[in-house]
This record gives sequence, C-alpha cells and structure tokens, in this order.
Amino acid sequence: MEKWKSEWRSIELRIEGLQATISTMTQMSRATGKSSSAEMTKALKPILLNIIGQLDTFYSRYKDAAVRQFATCIELGLRQANQHSIGGINDWTETFNVTMDLISLCGAAAASIVDTEVMGRKRTERAFAHLQRLIVVDKEYQAKWQKAFAGGETQCEQLGAVHLLLHGLWAFKAHTKADETDLVISEHDSDALTFGDPVDLISEKKLRISEEVESASALVLTEWKRVNGDGVDKAATTGRKQAILYKEGSLAATELVSVRYVVVVTQGRERMPAAETIERVMYRYINIAVDPESPSIAARRA
Repeated sequence: MEKWKSEWRSIELRIEGLQATISTMTQMSRATGKSSSAEMTKALKPILLNIIGQLDTFYSRYKDAAVRQFATCIELGLRQANQHSIGGINDWTETFNVTMDLISLCGAAAASIVDTEVMGRKRTERAFAHLQRLIVVDKEYQAKWQKAFAGGETQCEQLGAVHLLLHGLWAFKAHTKADETDLVISEHDSDALTFGDPVDLISEKKLRISEEVESASALVLTEWKRVNGDGVDKAATTGRKQAILYKEGSLAATELVSVRYVVVVTQGRERMPAAETIERVMYRYINIAVDPESPSIAARRA
C-alpha cells in the first residue's frame, strides 16, 4: 500500500473513533438526564485540534502524491473544519460542527478514491474494446493499424495512445534510467502530442506533469508489445516485468493505481494470459489484432 493511503487510514480510524466516542457520551447524557456538554467539549477539544493538525500535516505532505480528487476533498474538508475552529472550540455547538466536518470529510474522501479507481478502469476497458471493434468494422482504420504494425512497436504504441486519449486517458509507461524509475509517454517524439517528453523530476524524486497531461480523466500505465508470429506469452511476460518497474503514487493527476495494462499487438486474434495480481496491483493482458476475423467467423471456427 502506498504510504499516503496507510497514513490516511490512520487518520480515518481516529475520526471514526471520535464519532463513536461522541455517540457514547450523548447516550450516557440522555440516560442520566444530565447535560454534560461543557465536560464533553473539554474532553474532546484536544482530540479535535490534534486531528485537524494531523490532517494539515498530511495534506501538506501528500497533496501532490495522492490522486487529485482525493487531495481536493482533504483541502475542502480541512478548510471547513478550520473555519469552525478558528476561534477555538469552546462550546458544544463548535465541537459538534467540527466533528461533523471531519465525518463528512471521511465520506467524501473515501468516495473519491473508489470512484477514481472504478470509473478509470471501466473507461480504460471500454477504450480497448472500442479500439478492437474499430479495427474490425472500419477498413480505413484497420489499414492504419496494419501500417503501424509493419512500422514497429513504437508506432503501435503511439497510435494506441492517441486512441486512449479520445477516451480521456493519458497513457504512460515505466522506464528505468540510472536505477531510478522515470515516466515517459513514449520513447520517441511526436509532432502532434508530447509522447516523447519525460515527466519532469523534482525534489525528493517526486514527479511533475504538464497541465496538458493533468487535464486527462486518468493516467493509465500501459506497456505495448508487438508480436509477429509466435512469442505472445514471452511478450506478455516482458511487458509485465517492465510495468512492475513503476512505483506508483507520485503523480499529480488522477492515476489508475490498482491495474496496469500489457497490450500485445498481433496480426490475428490471440489468447492472452489470465490477469495477475502482484503486490495488490493487477496486470491485465489485452490483445489488439490488426487483421482479425470478425467475431461471428471466429465463433463458427471455434
């Protein structure tokens, strides 16, 4: 698990504990018939201020590492909690308001992480399905892919990345240099898009990306392999090994961190290995055939 996620879980558990404590205190107060709001405020104030301080430190440390929607949730929730506690937490109303801010923050932050992962993966799977169907039904598009296939792996990668961009996905790949993990969009320059520009390294080995890249709905790690003849399994294994080199969690845009794609481009349709999960990351194998039989013909042959 990425460090920011484990630290966020620690804060989330503290807020859940705070919620349970307030619920218990309120029930006890009702049971005894005695109002203890002053005592409750006094007991909870240092906890609330400590959690807000922890959130502030967390946001400063990880705002560029966490996915964008999540970081935005933390920023907005923290701002709201600070507004309610700016004059100190001196009565039960302020205590309740700040607590509700923190509980709401937990819900919004959790939803932002889930939505990013689920929607990003669905969008990516749809993009690949769309690409293969286009090649089947659009002969002009099929000719482009056959030309790219003849031109080599890099041309297939570039054409595929442009297609993913139509779906709001910015494809990137892992690339090792001097024992460090770097990120590049592709290995060669493209006049149309900055596929050859490496992602800039900044302090503490964090990564910075351009506004153009950050405008994507999601960043998706892809490794493209071209196979002419036998060797599909070998190409898939090589692609997975290259994808493993990437250490996630340091991009400023929305990043699909739970799944990576190894795309094997072939002449005809080929059977791909089953997806593999390694250290909580799934590696999906996608076949793109540049001269495929139609699904109906393939079904009759089978």
